[in-house]
Amino acid sequence: MKFGVCIPIHGALPYGNPLEYLRRVLAVVEESAIETVWVEDHFWLPDNEIMASEGTPKVDEPLEAWTTLAAMAAITSRVRLGTEVTPMTLRHPGVLAKLAANVDVLSNGRLILGAGAGWNRSEFVTQGISFEALTDRFDKTREALEVVRLLWTSENVDYAGKYYRLRGANLAPKPISKPHPPIWIGGFSDRILALVAKYGDGWINATNAPPGDVEAERKRLGQLLREQGRREDDITVAVPLMSMVSKSDDDAKSEAIRYVERGKFDKTLRFFADTMKYGLVGTPEECVERIKSYASVNVNHIIFDVRPPSNALPTLELLCKEVVPAFS
Repeated sequence: MKFGVCIPIHGALPYGNPLEYLRRVLAVVEESAIETVWVEDHFWLPDNEIMASEGTPKVDEPLEAWTTLAAMAAITSRVRLGTEVTPMTLRHPGVLAKLAANVDVLSNGRLILGAGAGWNRSEFVTQGISFEALTDRFDKTREALEVVRLLWTSENVDYAGKYYRLRGANLAPKPISKPHPPIWIGGFSDRILALVAKYGDGWINATNAPPGDVEAERKRLGQLLREQGRREDDITVAVPLMSMVSKSDDDAKSEAIRYVERGKFDKTLRFFADTMKYGLVGTPEECVERIKSYASVNVNHIIFDVRPPSNALPTLELLCKEVVPAFS
């Protein structure tokens, strides 16, 4: 089992300065056995998600993901850096390929592109960005993945798709990672699993996905991989888990209850409402047992989601000292 952490970059960020906040959290990560660090990629989030993280809607919106990763590349030297996840159609893939390649160069080859099809319709349409119906959106996401990989690996790219057309396009500098930065695709629908099987180096399931669901979806993915001539071992299987850890079981559960109550999560963000049921909520010893239930269904990468920001540092310190070492 390997581990990552998704650092919350929305809501009320502590320490009075976002960079100081990142420095403190990343200092703990760099001294641990955690291997990956992730940030969300959103222009803005639903009001209840901001309020759950003790913030004010339309004020405490997420930091921009790619410039944040560039700052994190300068702060860190060891961990891999990624987005969990980037809506592939929120930017033109030519622009996204350039941003991602630049972070890979600045981090000396430590980028992971977390890719998704997007779900937050308002985030698109309020900015004048088209948000297609489901089938079209997945087709557009597939084209964007193809364009990004071509620009990373080829010269003079010509591409003629339904949504994107490039003629003699070049990207430089190229990413350091070879053959290209790994792509981990987020989601669990059949359409997403098909994209993972064809383009993915990793698969990120839903936050707090139940182990039984992960097992069933992994079986579907296995069949799709075989149809592509690939092995299941070719794919890293990751599950993000909401993480609220304390020496006191009551304190951890109280934090989780407050988070869920502030959020008043509906079906759009239903997985956050399952924090008490499937998240890492409790003492370090309880968290170790919960992680074992995911290891038993062949999950090999757990991403600690340590929101809200006020929870990030105390929970992360316990995870790094008392949970991660149990799987060394």
